[in-house]
Amino acid sequence: MQLRSGPTANFTVGDGAECGTSPVIFNDLSTPAGTITKWSWNLAMANPNHLRALLLHTQYTDTGNFTPALTVQDLNGCTDSFTLPTKVLITKSAAKFGSDYSTHMPRVQMCRIIDSSADMD
Repeated sequence: MQLRSGPTANFTVGDGAECGTSPVIFNDLSTPAGTITKWSWNLAMANPNHLRALLLHTQYTDTGNFTPALTVQDLNGCTDSFTLPTKVLITKSAAKFGSDYSTHMPRVQMCRIIDSSADMD
């Protein structure tokens, strides 16, 4: 009798995952790649995604900390799950600019612009 090892689920999250308006890219690193037949993505949203994708693009509709997970199944029906060890933080950015001048000054050729933008949770 020969023992077979099952699949190993694994993935990473691409850069830019922190802003709610940007797509989040999940990169499947599960092995062995040729034998996996089913991917069940649980992205901590309402509906898990069962798409076969090496790169999965999605956009979160809410802000907060999310813990995505992936379960893979191979040709023999063996499964493995992986949960990202660090949470994905999705924030909402708010742009806010102003000037330190309170009155209109037509002869002033330069004025200082103040950036008060912040991430809003």
